[in-house]
Amino acid sequence: MLDFIRNHKWAYDSGAWQIFLRITIPCWFIQIPLCVFLRIVTWPLWLAGKFVGKAPKVVSEYSVVVKGPEEDKALDTILLVHGWPDDASLWDKQVPVLVKEGYRCLVVTAPGFGVGETTSGFGISHEEMGLKLKKVVDENTKGKKVTLMLHDWGCLWGYNFQKACPDMVKRIIALDIGGIQEPDFALKLFFITYQTYNVVAYILGGRIGDVMNKLFLHLGKYHARPIDQCKSSLNFPYFHMQKKVWTLSYQQNLNPHKSVPLAYGHGLHKPVPFHGPTWIKELNETKNCEVKAFECDHWIPTNQPDELNAWALQWLKKTN
Repeated sequence: MLDFIRNHKWAYDSGAWQIFLRITIPCWFIQIPLCVFLRIVTWPLWLAGKFVGKAPKVVSEYSVVVKGPEEDKALDTILLVHGWPDDASLWDKQVPVLVKEGYRCLVVTAPGFGVGETTSGFGISHEEMGLKLKKVVDENTKGKKVTLMLHDWGCLWGYNFQKACPDMVKRIIALDIGGIQEPDFALKLFFITYQTYNVVAYILGGRIGDVMNKLFLHLGKYHARPIDQCKSSLNFPYFHMQKKVWTLSYQQNLNPHKSVPLAYGHGLHKPVPFHGPTWIKELNETKNCEVKAFECDHWIPTNQPDELNAWALQWLKKTN
């Protein structure tokens, strides 16, 4: 596994990731008993934490900020959807540029991802997160199609929205989560390892879960958002993905529907790619679709904003 990762073009100085891969849980089938054991052991601390500090606000819908000209005067309406563990601020370096060029932006923060927010129960499934985007579009447009600009889990939510409501989506710009058609053993093991860790943090919750999140993000050199805001309650997308694995209902093919133009950008400097080479080849051979590799890690909007903005604008003009 580590030899596979070393041979990929990514941040070679991130030795912490190799340590992380060595010490985290290698197999998903021990998640449940491990979580139960840790919950029992840490129950007094968790209970004490329930009575300390301000209770988070329960949120079930996306919050929306609208930027730019009115719909009738805009070149297009772009719905920007972040992923984990971000919020609407992920797009702070894209929105002003898009607005200046005449685009109207609907910038959302996912349910539970705002400061001081959480979701009820065990969060919201990926299918529901996709359908909730329909409400955002319905309430902020006059029936015109929108362009999706997506990152991380936001890609999966946007793909689900486009599949459920294909008549509402004009085109898609997706960043770093694409079609995974042929994952090999190393890729599967990587996903299982880091997602298991995040699921355990989510189920434990409270201060212990939050500390686990901070450790994970520090090791990954995350800086798109203040790490203190990245609570373990944000990890519900990992829980719902692993629940599909546990119940054998996971669908390997995450591809968006091919009925719309798609521009896909991905960072080169990360442990493994979050897409399959066959899918990339198909995109490059499809009219009005495009692929670009960025010299950065997973967080393209904050690490290479100028390059992303230039690429996105030229593709939007080309496919308008």
